[in-house]
Amino acid sequence: MAAAKAAAAKAAARRGQTSGPAETQLATGPAHVATDADADPDDEDLPDDGVSERELLERTLGATVIAEIEHE
Repeated sequence: MAAAKAAAAKAAARRGQTSGPAETQLATGPAHVATDADADPDDEDLPDDGVSERELLERTLGATVIAEIEHE
């Protein structure tokens, strides 16, 4: 029985298909999307840790900046 399930899962993976909760979650989308209405004027400001946009992208996303465009 387990071998049959494993074979079916391998076949589905080869076809690029999924089944189960992950597929359902993708179809239904996120439960809540934050909007400006969720913000409260009494919310605390996030601390400014002095990290530049470039450093933030490199650290969090592993991005590599290949060129910077000078805006005039």
